[in-house]
Amino acid sequence: QVDGKAIILSTELTDGKLSVDGKVNLNILYSPDCEDSKIQCIENSADFSLSLDNNEILSDMQANIFADVEKLDFQILNSRKLRVKTTVAITYEICEQASLDLTSGVEDENAQVCISPLELISLVDIKESNFSIREDFELPPGHTAIETLLKTDAKICDTEHKMVTGRLVVRGNLNLTCLYIDTAGDLKSADFEKTFTEIFDLEDADDDTLCETKFSIKDLSCHAEADSDGDM
Repeated sequence: QVDGKAIILSTELTDGKLSVDGKVNLNILYSPDCEDSKIQCIENSADFSLSLDNNEILSDMQANIFADVEKLDFQILNSRKLRVKTTVAITYEICEQASLDLTSGVEDENAQVCISPLELISLVDIKESNFSIREDFELPPGHTAIETLLKTDAKICDTEHKMVTGRLVVRGNLNLTCLYIDTAGDLKSADFEKTFTEIFDLEDADDDTLCETKFSIKDLSCHAEADSDGDM
């Protein structure tokens, strides 16, 4: 089984061009070619780059980029070599702050005027912020200790946010599923959950400010540690 996770490392806007650099983290699970062998894991990564030409792009604009592995194929070449091919889908939006002139009235008193009310919304900020979640989890009761950690999947869910003067407060849950070989040689899994709260500064925001948030996991690192009894 081969899984891949696409991560954006950097973006750059110049006049007429968008440049994106990223990587695909690969998790490969396989059964070795020998009797009574346990499932093994290989973790690797592959870099990718994208350059998009568009005359309407200017260097002072702002880009929001999201990446996802759309397709992943693999081929076993021999007992020691595996070929992996991934297709990465890039979703992007490029925003520009601009001033607009609106007609608010006509001075000619003989002119017929049709007035339409407008709800005006001004853009406070478009921002990308990174934050880290670090946590220790204990295996649930009845789970045998870990011998080899094979794979960890993570997702962010149940998110909500609240605007206060000068700040954005976001809350959500980080859900983890770990696949591992236990000390008895059996394949096991365990689920964990962590609730997080993060606060970001937004100078011009107040309680009436509207906000849209999007979350993506940029990187994930998980390893086994011994508890107070020495069990992993």
